[in-house]
Amino acid sequence: MTLDDTIGYMISRVARKIHYAVDGMFKEYGITVEQWVALKTIAEYEPLCQKALAERIEKNQNTVKALVTHLENKGCIDRTPDPSDMRHMILRTTEKGRDCVERLSALDEHANLDFLGALSTDEQEELRRMLRKIEAKL
Repeated sequence: MTLDDTIGYMISRVARKIHYAVDGMFKEYGITVEQWVALKTIAEYEPLCQKALAERIEKNQNTVKALVTHLENKGCIDRTPDPSDMRHMILRTTEKGRDCVERLSALDEHANLDFLGALSTDEQEELRRMLRKIEAKL
């Protein structure tokens, strides 16, 4: 079996191509895919502490701190100390951040429909099921 035929490499290659395509779509909005993932996660789970964000998006604390700082500087999120533990920061989306999530969610959904267009609805569901099964095993 060649490298190109291994499942892990195929998944990695497809993920990289999707990442580059979506990054290009988001460029005009001044946001990267990594920042988008952080912003969307904050919007879905807010209020969210920075440590929980790092765990949820599987990034280290330093990377998340940089992502959060960028999103805060863009006015997309607020970062405030947790009153119960001042060492933790609580993250919430701002109105601008919620507007950004709404616009970019539509773009992201369109991109996903485009990428998955080669598959039937049943095949898409089967792919999701199989990927979840693989992820649960890891």
